[in-house]
Amino acid sequence: FRLQDTPTYCITEVHQNDYVTSDDFRNIFQNSINEWTTSLSESYPSEDEIWKIEVKQEIYSKNNLPDECDFVVEYKENLNDFPNALGVFHYSSKLDLPEILISHDILKEKFEWDEMSTKDTIYKSARPVVIHEIGHSFGLGHYFVSDWGTMGNYYNFKEIPSIMYPAAVN
Repeated sequence: FRLQDTPTYCITEVHQNDYVTSDDFRNIFQNSINEWTTSLSESYPSEDEIWKIEVKQEIYSKNNLPDECDFVVEYKENLNDFPNALGVFHYSSKLDLPEILISHDILKEKFEWDEMSTKDTIYKSARPVVIHEIGHSFGLGHYFVSDWGTMGNYYNFKEIPSIMYPAAVN
């Protein structure tokens, strides 16, 4: 799967709840895309708009996707086929499109969201997961390193070596 034009992401499902609305998730996703485009354009400057990415603002039904959708994005209550995943990038044979899935239940559990959680707390915990899955949609794999100093900082919660470092919930 290779894109020839500006990639277009279409959000098809948002599990609305007391923590995240459709607008919240659309903002998290759009801001995550903006972080990628800013980082890429600063790292690899170009006169062309090669880092332009479009996010459709409408929430679509899976049965009514516009033809220009290159990727489908869903914020689901849970990911039944991927029970311990915060997020997943995979190819949906049903939609015949690559799909980014983000799990509300696992995010809520891992980051201990409760009635005291602010929008800012939720944004800060969901954002890295969304950025990571967008990286997969660009063709990036997981980041692995054998440098124990770097990994020691990660395991001691000081820093993440890369946004593409795999994270799993046990």
